[in-house]
Amino acid sequence: MERGSSLQAAARLSDSKAKVAAIRERARQAHTAKTPAWEVATQLADETETVIVEFFRDMLDGLNPADRRLVEQNTAVVKMGGFGRGEMAPYSDVDLLFLYRGTIDTMLTDALGSVVRNCWDAGIKLGHSVQNLRDAVRLARTDITFATSAIEARLLCGDAQLLNDFRQLFRRKVVDRNLQAFTESCIETRNIERKKFGGTVSQVQPNIKRSPGGLRDLHLMRWIGFARYQVSQVDDLDKVWALAEDDVRLLVEARDFLTRIRCELHFQAGGPQDVLTREEQLRLADVLGYEGRPGLKPVECFMRDYFRYASAIDDLAERLASMDRPRAISARIAERFLPNRTEDIFILSGDQIDVQADHHARLCSDLSLQVSLFALSARTGIDPSPTLLRDIAESHPEDPDEISPETAEEFLSIMTCTGAIESTLRKMYKAGVLEAIIPEMSRARGLLEFNEYHKYTVDEHSLIAVGAIESFHEEPSLLGQVYGEVKRKHLLHLAMLLHDMGKGFEEDHCLVGGQIAAAVAERLHLKESHGDRLVFLVEKHLVMSHLAFRRNINDINEILPFTRDVGSLDMLRMLYVLTAADITAVGPGTWNEWKGGLLAELYERSMLLLSGIRHDVEFNERLSQLRQRVRQYVSGSAVLSATLPGDQWVSTTMDTLPDHFLSSNNVEQVVDDLKQIAALQPKDSLIDWSADPINGTVLYRIVTHDSLAQGCFSKMAGVMAAMGLEIVSAEICTTSDGIVVDKFRVVDPEHPQGTPQVRLGEIKRVIRQVLAGERTVKSLFQTRRSKSDSSLVGPAPSPRIVFDNNSSETCTIIDVFARNRLGLLYAITGALFDLGLSVQLAKISTYGEKAVDVFYVTCENGKQLTDADQLRHVAEELRQRIEDI
Repeated sequence: MERGSSLQAAARLSDSKAKVAAIRERARQAHTAKTPAWEVATQLADETETVIVEFFRDMLDGLNPADRRLVEQNTAVVKMGGFGRGEMAPYSDVDLLFLYRGTIDTMLTDALGSVVRNCWDAGIKLGHSVQNLRDAVRLARTDITFATSAIEARLLCGDAQLLNDFRQLFRRKVVDRNLQAFTESCIETRNIERKKFGGTVSQVQPNIKRSPGGLRDLHLMRWIGFARYQVSQVDDLDKVWALAEDDVRLLVEARDFLTRIRCELHFQAGGPQDVLTREEQLRLADVLGYEGRPGLKPVECFMRDYFRYASAIDDLAERLASMDRPRAISARIAERFLPNRTEDIFILSGDQIDVQADHHARLCSDLSLQVSLFALSARTGIDPSPTLLRDIAESHPEDPDEISPETAEEFLSIMTCTGAIESTLRKMYKAGVLEAIIPEMSRARGLLEFNEYHKYTVDEHSLIAVGAIESFHEEPSLLGQVYGEVKRKHLLHLAMLLHDMGKGFEEDHCLVGGQIAAAVAERLHLKESHGDRLVFLVEKHLVMSHLAFRRNINDINEILPFTRDVGSLDMLRMLYVLTAADITAVGPGTWNEWKGGLLAELYERSMLLLSGIRHDVEFNERLSQLRQRVRQYVSGSAVLSATLPGDQWVSTTMDTLPDHFLSSNNVEQVVDDLKQIAALQPKDSLIDWSADPINGTVLYRIVTHDSLAQGCFSKMAGVMAAMGLEIVSAEICTTSDGIVVDKFRVVDPEHPQGTPQVRLGEIKRVIRQVLAGERTVKSLFQTRRSKSDSSLVGPAPSPRIVFDNNSSETCTIIDVFARNRLGLLYAITGALFDLGLSVQLAKISTYGEKAVDVFYVTCENGKQLTDADQLRHVAEELRQRIEDI
């Protein structure tokens, strides 16, 4: 009997699994056939419901008549949350409430437990709760998650009256008893979730359920509608005058778009997957049939639609949440006891600005008044009332072909209100006023630059950058000091807003951005000289980062053309802080002390040149002073004098060191290198490291003889890659006496808080083993696989090789642009070594999945590469090595 019963149970389980699988397969087929997404979601919910009902009935059939009657009369199985709404993604949780009267006993616990086990065994992931009527209401009063799920409560099976009793008690004791507290709790819970999942609509890999503008914001609107207006369907919000018909129509459209995407993500993953990763963006753009447009890839067109819908949901959810919301107590007190202030047609009361009633209609149609409103808000720090913002956003007046000088002046006054500019621009952007002033902003709305470097859309990045540049006024650092010295901050802030507006076109975005800046300058009636400055800042906003991170800023000849182009100290200041803010706004962690130090060094060297110091005199004098200070440093230390062979040896050895090496190191570093050179024995290699906690890097130094250093750079590149390190710069020095002093500055992504001593020692040991021929780079690669390679998506772009024989007098600069991957630097440096090229300096940069590696090289004769055939051969070899990785 037991064996037969066991076989029957196994058969039922197998049958249940098959039913659930069949439900999902039918839904998949409907989805593939382009059935509307809400129909697919409803189909999934309805068919899943039938399976759970069968489990409940099977449970009842297994009870004796008395127990069965007890369960049927005192138990309700209630659908909650999304399941209650009748909306299911293929692998989303099924929320159930097992509601009962009286006190639960062992029989009921066992009976309901069997239903739960059967659901899980069949592949239905349950989120369930077992509560009596009183406890369920009490739980709803203390747990907002349960309460919002209960808004969607619908009967699955069991006692309908029991559910009706719960719904009435829930409405009366949880919602209506303190309506405002309930809605505030819903809004605050959602706000916490929004921050947890990115804090902005415009992130490039959103969670389509939980990120701002996701499906959860539609749920929030249902919760607010249920509480305030007694409707629980977004579709009905226009019927109670909470939203306009067009708004509701857009929300329904957005809901279907996001639901289709969510179903596609679930079907593809074979499980609950709500993150719209870059891989899925590419795939979905293809599945949904998107085609590219000039300057935009298909995936960028797809994501633009996503951001359009998500922004609409975000805006309307925020608007609905703010309606009928009581103001802060402090504002109500201030409004009661302090007189209202008026400025022109505006009324300032407590914590908001409103407009006199007889001017309301004119404000909604008059751009100049709208700009005046936001200028007043920026000056006072008081927000326009939510209702006023909503009315402005809904007015949709035609954007004027021209704006008056007075309106332009008001707008530019906003750009002087440091500390309030970003927040004011965001309000203007949401209300549609910013695009009326700067129409070019409309193209940037929701524009995704499809790469791993940028974390936000172009419009969001630009607004964050404005906020970043404002924040510098609080910094005690060089950035804060320089920002404080900028004379025309309104131009700087405007340039920051416009700097990436040229993206989304086929042409270089800096040049297009310059054209846009010129048009904006004319529209805002800027003086010609101010317009020229604005155009310059936008066109050149990448120049300082290019120089700092990809060129030898110790070579005055490389900085000189830049300073001549900049022309003035004030322009240099603006470009410096603009560059820092641009990098900061790319995403969390993009700005670091290492980049900040390089940028600051470039700024300070450029400032010296712009101050009128002759570069050749300054450079030679700096080297002479360095040599003199080194000699004084050594002679002033008894320990050093005893350690080093003598003053003559110090002077002679320094004369063998290249100028570029001396110019890029301070006195202590040069003395330390001299100590290593003095300690070097024939056929020996010295390897050491020093950590720099300020900029989060580690400097590895190798001192050896040139006869032992064959392919040292290539080997080091291989070792570092295999050990999970990233080389950010390399300095290659060979003295005229044949002594090699190579320095590699690295970061350790696996230990962002600082590389442990044990790991530092292990890396040093591996370097020694590879240089001594005891281990090979190939063997190291076999034991490690790149963690970053798995994130690479889409076809690899062809590597681009660029030669520059103008920026350096002695070296050919090779810029290599390629997709970053394990072994890239090793392949490049190996090719350079095999080609007989000597690397003097290297700067290694990664921008998400893109690597920009720069090498200062010379031929075997120590001169530049100038032969066209040789340059072509080098490019072909590098390209082939990279493609073979």
